[in-house]
Amino acid sequence: MFLTQRRTIKTSRRSHRRIVLQPTPDVPQNLVEGLYSALKQTDTSVELMRPVTLPKTSYYCPRARYRAGSIIHWFSRNHPAHETVIVVTTSDISATKGDKKDWGMIGLGLCPGNACVVSSYRLSKTNTLAQLYKICLHELGHTSGLPHCSESYCFMRDAEGHNITEEMQRFCAGCNRRMHI
Repeated sequence: MFLTQRRTIKTSRRSHRRIVLQPTPDVPQNLVEGLYSALKQTDTSVELMRPVTLPKTSYYCPRARYRAGSIIHWFSRNHPAHETVIVVTTSDISATKGDKKDWGMIGLGLCPGNACVVSSYRLSKTNTLAQLYKICLHELGHTSGLPHCSESYCFMRDAEGHNITEEMQRFCAGCNRRMHI
């Protein structure tokens, strides 16, 4: 279910960054604590922040959801470059994908960058913590510069509009080499 070895997320091009887990007030406390604990097992530099609301400017009224790109750009500007912030929400998030202006999604990360957002809105109601953890690892991979991967079991596989977290098992050898996890 979770990686059990203590590992540090970094790339060969950058030194290690501190990971900041930033929940929104809508995320249940048990989910926040479970995600923090799982991420802490993966990387000891994880810091848990107090809940903050999503920026009002990221709200997309026509679909009653939040624009993921707007969220991560706001948090990227408001965190130092040596931190990677993971915004966690239960709100519906979306971004433009190809010709679809408002594509619903479960996560988005700057690639490379220092911010990502993950949402439990489209996840299964069973095993939510494990699913959310895998999405966090996927988005952290993007912030470290990893693109999507074609391996079906890899954390970096593109979900292509589906919840594939049950199939995601680990970083493949190629992604692992590039990421130095």
